[in-house]
Amino acid sequence: AAGENFNDLALEYSEDPSVKNNKGELGYFERGDMVKPFEEAAFNAKVGEVVGPIKTQYGFHLIKVEDKKKENGKLKVKASHILMKVHPAPSRVEEVENNARLFAEDAKTNGFIEQAKTMGYEVKETALFPKAGDFIPGIGNHAAIKAFVFAAELGEVSNIYHVDDGYVVVTVTKIEPKGYRPQETVKPIITNRIRSEKAKALAREHIEKFSDRVKAGEDFTKIAESDPEKKLHHDVTPFFSRASTVPGIGFSPEFNATAFTLEPGEISDLVETTRGYYYLKLLEKTPFDSSAFAAQKEAIRTRLLNEKRNKIFTSWYENLKAKADIVDNRKMFNL
Repeated sequence: AAGENFNDLALEYSEDPSVKNNKGELGYFERGDMVKPFEEAAFNAKVGEVVGPIKTQYGFHLIKVEDKKKENGKLKVKASHILMKVHPAPSRVEEVENNARLFAEDAKTNGFIEQAKTMGYEVKETALFPKAGDFIPGIGNHAAIKAFVFAAELGEVSNIYHVDDGYVVVTVTKIEPKGYRPQETVKPIITNRIRSEKAKALAREHIEKFSDRVKAGEDFTKIAESDPEKKLHHDVTPFFSRASTVPGIGFSPEFNATAFTLEPGEISDLVETTRGYYYLKLLEKTPFDSSAFAAQKEAIRTRLLNEKRNKIFTSWYENLKAKADIVDNRKMFNL
């Protein structure tokens, strides 16, 4: 509203978890510190101007540019924002969950792949993974799914499982017996591993050429763009938790653990992961939102109860079918 203080409006309406502490103020930032759509809008706006809504992976932003200045030859913008997240309606969440349950039940009868085609669902296959630990490629840490797949028969279909971004249903497509693998299957794996180790050694050697510039606080985007071999890449991640996968990185305990030790603006030492080497600069860290957890607590409790009831019902139903003596008399009724 005209004449109202932008920061007071942010405190009242913004869904950014940090708004309670900063009233939407982001301080000064330079190019490369924010996600691209936000950055472009802020740097193209005039001082005092409010622009938006600007869509990013976090939601929609209204941005007010408070000031602009040059520091060490770099243009910096001071801005505040109001974030409005996109929330799926409860009816939509319930619809997705119900569809997942229907798929799980029908897939047990019609076949996993066929039912996925019928319902237009995407099927993704993981690489082989061991029983040890809770990590599953493409899913992340999930002890319940890991327990199911190592107790299931080939082709067996699970009930639904809740994951960070929705629901999954899994089936076992391959079981590799415990023991030593034949040489013909091990050889390409070892060859690829040796190649990977050599590539990682070269990658480390290359990125360390830029370590002084990184530690001096030079803009990550400019460092990547100045690489004559174009091997360096810079990106800004969305918010992630300690146990979640990171877009473009995957699940990396080393990456996540390092990120959570940093303070805003701090740059990490070189981090080694299975996918390569990274320098991290923490842009923002949000505190635990106890009010949001309290609001979701009952919904989480209800979902867990429903999952437990569904598991008990499915177990009872499968046991009933196994014990039943069924005679098909449909021919007598011309069915």
